[in-house]
Amino acid sequence: MEHVSASRAVWQFWHREMFSSIVGLVRSFFDTVIDFLNRVILRKYTFETLTQTANYLRKHVPFTPKIGIICGSGLGAYWDKGSLADSVENKIEIPYEKIPHFPRSTVKGHVGELVFGYLSNVPVVCMRGRFHYYEGYPLWKCAMPVRVMKLLGVEHLIVTNAAGGLNSNYKVGDIMLVRDHINLMGFAGNNPLQGPNDERFGPRLPRTLPRTLV
Repeated sequence: MEHVSASRAVWQFWHREMFSSIVGLVRSFFDTVIDFLNRVILRKYTFETLTQTANYLRKHVPFTPKIGIICGSGLGAYWDKGSLADSVENKIEIPYEKIPHFPRSTVKGHVGELVFGYLSNVPVVCMRGRFHYYEGYPLWKCAMPVRVMKLLGVEHLIVTNAAGGLNSNYKVGDIMLVRDHINLMGFAGNNPLQGPNDERFGPRLPRTLPRTLV
């Protein structure tokens, strides 16, 4: 009985070790594949590639925008003459399809152009039409225009979108301070920071709030 128990223990130990080795090999294989795919996919948007995009825009815009504005639904539509994008003075409008390496907006009502100009004498650039994950774009491509804005000299970014609220005291036009959020898509492994990080774009995980607010 002792001989049988010892043999069984050896067999169980060997079985566990083999299983662990197989799991490790499979995990290593998938990590290698994912890293390779990330490098191949992200190769299009290297620092050099986005510098080409920024240089193209500089040739058409004689000033440096200081504020970047991503116009949400209703703030960039042509039919809304009171829209934020329509309020820009001395406008220079550049369609996305003319900008090297730039994605295309496919959502109805999202025009698809960058609008350069001035708001209250401040040089700005507005995205008239943005890119969404549900359009089939990976998150890193949705975030690509923000990196281009940074290369152009933008120091502050204003992001807007159409949103609903559960608080009945909220009214249309209210400004809400986002103190925290739950990244539901992150639970599925989706993140715009995935892939190799180029330090020339900045740190991968920068501090987003001053210490006094944390």
